[in-house]
Amino acid sequence: MLAGGYVAWYGVCELRLYAGGSAEDPVVTAASGIQNALAGWVDRLGPAPFALALLALVALACVATLLTRRRTCSRTAPDRGGPVDPVDPPDPVGPGASTVVGRPASPDGRTSR
Repeated sequence: MLAGGYVAWYGVCELRLYAGGSAEDPVVTAASGIQNALAGWVDRLGPAPFALALLALVALACVATLLTRRRTCSRTAPDRGGPVDPVDPPDPVGPGASTVVGRPASPDGRTSR
């Protein structure tokens, strides 16, 4: 919201400047000062702290994903008592049963027609 508001404000200032108005605006001047201060700070620090911060965020995301998956896979199915596989959930009808409701399975495992 803040960035969008600034972009809209800056656009109005550009239109005003294009129409022959003054280039002086306290909001744009303050934002320019903040941008210059941040650019100087980044230049003094160099790329290493930012690369380490990015690496830490990626590692944190990986750990969170692993913990979430482990927690999901450790839940047990209520009807069978075994672990639930999120990729291949247990067949509620049983092995060899028809996947089409109301049609019995043929001996070779296909549904009969």
